[in-house]
Amino acid sequence: METVLVGGPLRTLTHRVTLTATAAGTLVLDEVAWTAPLGGLGRVGDVVRGRQLVLRLLAARSEVLVERAAEVSGWPVVVATALLRDGTVLAAQRTRPPALAGRWELPGGRVEPGEAEPAAVVRELREELGALVRVTGRIGTDILLDDMLLRVHTAVPVPGGPEPRPLEHAALRWAGAADVPGIEWVEADRAVAADLVALLRERSTGGDGER
Repeated sequence: METVLVGGPLRTLTHRVTLTATAAGTLVLDEVAWTAPLGGLGRVGDVVRGRQLVLRLLAARSEVLVERAAEVSGWPVVVATALLRDGTVLAAQRTRPPALAGRWELPGGRVEPGEAEPAAVVRELREELGALVRVTGRIGTDILLDDMLLRVHTAVPVPGGPEPRPLEHAALRWAGAADVPGIEWVEADRAVAADLVALLRERSTGGDGER
């Protein structure tokens, strides 16, 4: 994510945030770049005061992120599943609650206490779709939902398994990369729409089919 300041005393100020998934969690890298005003005099002030101020601000931001991460680490987890087949992803149309009826989602549900997330994916898709799937990875980052965390996993149908059916939804549809942006997703799943498009395009051009 990149934010560019175009007003104020600085000619430009760019704040770039990079999120990288690691075995220990999500690594957050902050990068700040700016153009000092007032020529040479501004560059001297930049070294003396500007950089110190930015470093203090980034240190304070880091403390807030660490505190927030510790707070949400114990929240219940909900899994959603990008079920992939032949360059498409399965979308399921909700029937409830009334505010979400008719909108589309990635199927899934809450992880039970003591249950591994991949096991929850397999269970939920069996219950909701009557489908047998194999979990292949993750997509996107953690998404905050009030007092829960949403994590999106990728999966593929087990060869020879039953065709997915809308046991708990109004309808199902297989959507390609060109279709995903136009679908009326629930807000939580819309957050990974760009990741879905990138993944589907990668698979359609012969990329890694196990993501």
